[in-house]
Formats: sequence, structure tokens, C-alpha cells
Amino acid sequence: MSKVRCQYCDSVFEYDGQNRCPNCGAALGSNPDVERTVREERERAVRADSIARQAAARIAEEKEAADRTGRFVSRVFLPVFILIFVTVIIIILFSIVSMRNMFFW
Repeated sequence: MSKVRCQYCDSVFEYDGQNRCPNCGAALGSNPDVERTVREERERAVRADSIARQAAARIAEEKEAADRTGRFVSRVFLPVFILIFVTVIIIILFSIVSMRNMFFW
């Protein structure tokens, strides 16, 4: 909210869309402070809308990046990890079998 000065009684008050001065009751229609305040409020609304759209776009981008990471893990990392795990288990089993044959000769 912006402060507006009445042209007639010089009182300063917070402008929140009223048509008359709360002190003297004068019409605020031609007051340049009111026009400036209304313009500033519109500009603030436009900026807030722009910021909200940018935030929504950024959230969508981050969600897409997270989805891509999840797909990468499920397509590449998990099968490679399973392959390495199975290979290590097979090497351990072959080692156990060869050690067993070595001691029972």
C-alpha cells in the first residue's frame, strides 16, 4: 500500500482503493498521488505475476531434471551395479571352489 496526500486537507493516509479522503471526504479521482499509486499497484501485480510464472517454470525444470536422473538410474546405473555385484559373487564362488580343490588333493 502507498501513502496518498489529499489535495484539499493535506492529510496523508494509506490508499486502499477508496474514492474519498478519510479525513475531509474530498473526491480522490483527479489526485496525481492516487493515479501514481494505482499505476504502482498494477506494476507490482505484473511483477508478482512474472515472478510466479518464472518460479513455476523453474519448478517444472527441476522436476524434469529429477525425472531424467531417475530414468538414468533405472536404465544405466542399476543394471551396471547388478552386473558388478553378480561378477563379484561369481569370483568369490570360484575362489572358494578352487581353494577347496587345492586343500583336498
